[in-house]
Amino acid sequence: MRAGTLIRCADDVRRLHAAFPDGRQAADALLFAMYHEMAHLLLTQWRHPQADQEATADEFATTMMVMFELGAKARSHAEAWDAKGTVTDQLVEAFAQDPHVLTRARAAAVQQWAADAALVARWQPLVVPHMQTALLERLIQEPQSWTNLELVQQEMATRKRGKALTF
Repeated sequence: MRAGTLIRCADDVRRLHAAFPDGRQAADALLFAMYHEMAHLLLTQWRHPQADQEATADEFATTMMVMFELGAKARSHAEAWDAKGTVTDQLVEAFAQDPHVLTRARAAAVQQWAADAALVARWQPLVVPHMQTALLERLIQEPQSWTNLELVQQEMATRKRGKALTF
């Protein structure tokens, strides 16, 4: 990843399919990789102090996947890595230059985060101020299981006050 860019090439997809012959597992792995890279990008743009940390990107990627009702895919991906036990020779060879390969410890952490009902709540103070107004309005009208309604309403009130002050 270069600053401000998200690139996954066809070779990455081929390596994922080699590591995970089951197409569903390969698709889940690619999806998690995309969310992981988006996590790095967003955290960097938002100047998060741990934007470059793999564990932080894993946790935020899992958070986003849970918010978008993809938590089961995050768990599935982590379980597939964990089921392989220690990283096999094929995986080491396939992903030798990739620092993002999940270790068993990272896979276990993703599984725990995806099952943690409080995960999204921990990240909402960072995420809510960056949400589009239309999404905040929708969350007020139709709160999700993870919505911190008070935080969303506070953000909307802040935005309305800001508009009232502009000429």
